[in-house]
Amino acid sequence: MPYIKPQGAPERANRLGHVPSAIDPSVRRALESFHLPPASTEPPPIDELLVEAATLRVSGLPAPSFAISVDGSMQEVQVRADFPSARVGFAQVAGVFSKLDSFRPPPRGGFVDPREIAQATNADLVKGVVPTSVVTIRPGQTMHEAWRESVSILLRDSRLEGPAGISTSLAEVLAAILGAPELAVSEIVLERCPGRHDRGCESRNVTVPLGGSECHDCGTPLYFSDVTNTHDEVVEDGSNQTALGRLMSVLELLTFLWQIQIFAAADNGRLLPRCAFLLDGPLAMFGRPAGLKRPALKFLQKIHADSVAKGGEGLPVVIGIEKGGVLAEHANAIRQYIPPGFLLTLPDSYIRENVQHRSGNRAYGYDTDYGRRFIYRTLDGRVIVFSTPPVPNGVPTDDADRVDVNNYPALDALVGLLDRVGTLLYRDAVIPVALAHNFASLPLGTGSQVLTFLAQDSLGATRSAANPTGFGP
Repeated sequence: MPYIKPQGAPERANRLGHVPSAIDPSVRRALESFHLPPASTEPPPIDELLVEAATLRVSGLPAPSFAISVDGSMQEVQVRADFPSARVGFAQVAGVFSKLDSFRPPPRGGFVDPREIAQATNADLVKGVVPTSVVTIRPGQTMHEAWRESVSILLRDSRLEGPAGISTSLAEVLAAILGAPELAVSEIVLERCPGRHDRGCESRNVTVPLGGSECHDCGTPLYFSDVTNTHDEVVEDGSNQTALGRLMSVLELLTFLWQIQIFAAADNGRLLPRCAFLLDGPLAMFGRPAGLKRPALKFLQKIHADSVAKGGEGLPVVIGIEKGGVLAEHANAIRQYIPPGFLLTLPDSYIRENVQHRSGNRAYGYDTDYGRRFIYRTLDGRVIVFSTPPVPNGVPTDDADRVDVNNYPALDALVGLLDRVGTLLYRDAVIPVALAHNFASLPLGTGSQVLTFLAQDSLGATRSAANPTGFGP
């Protein structure tokens, strides 16, 4: 990385600095040894994988009247530039409730009144800040210790509102997801003691109650939130954007799943079929928190089973919208080959051959996904990559050569929703997701400066210009 000049500007690269690499024979030999998959010039082999939306099994679900969308954002700001450089990270997750009927255009055409959209939308935010570099909760803590304790406090103190004014902490939500909607766990078992990072502790299968404890071998404080494993991606020196991103994904997951549970419990489950739940991003957990993907799927399938047992239609529209990544790029590349109103199923064999260009023993998303990916081209021509969970008891990666759409009984209502809630504000966009992003996003510029000043004033540091090191999508 470059040095910083006294004036604050980064060191400039030598204009001829590329020449040694460009003329080195070993560099050329290495490049020539690489494999580049051929660019596709022919229509993809998708004919047998296309399903016309009009032919999908009728689920019995009504067209959703309400949408609950969730999105998160993060930003790491520099509290102090002088040695030792110090940073904190802000994370924010929005849950947005929208009345979908207000998004319909007037009968004679024209635009939707923005005042009606504003009146039809309510948002709630989960907000938190964690130390990410040098800053700790108390003197003498390592970065791992400070991170773990701050995450525990964040999950303990952040609450989600439910029916009749009942609020639930994120820690309690986590306990429910690890257990069942109506039967939360009271303790968890950590595969390894977190004290291995600072004290070289080798203890395994450590039990931690909801209220926390300490390791019998090394004395490290243990927190229920350690089960998320976000601390495993914390580094002692430098920025912790990666860990902050993992924490944000955990907050999104907890908020998203609990919103579904709240509406499943409301009005004895009669409200649930009229709702659609949308997450900005795939139904997946990446990195060290990926261990939460199986409990997440089990949690959703239990809500489905409980609804069916009560005579309901099961899980309604639950969808993750994937706006970036390799599948979104692939969908855009083949959009002309997908007719409007058609669904493209994505068995693992297709993804391996046409997207990943590789073979292997593990299916795409095996360790991360709690929903299966699909591509849908809406009636108005938008192309959307989405994921949705299999019910009642399937797994998202169990179809190697052909996807059984019957494992996804809400697909007809799901694609119907995507046809209804498009927007021209962004390419291939969905209104509820765009609204969630609007509420959740932490902006650069003035927004960064405000958060920087807040952190500096709170920690007694001298005010300085914002220097954000990362922000969420």
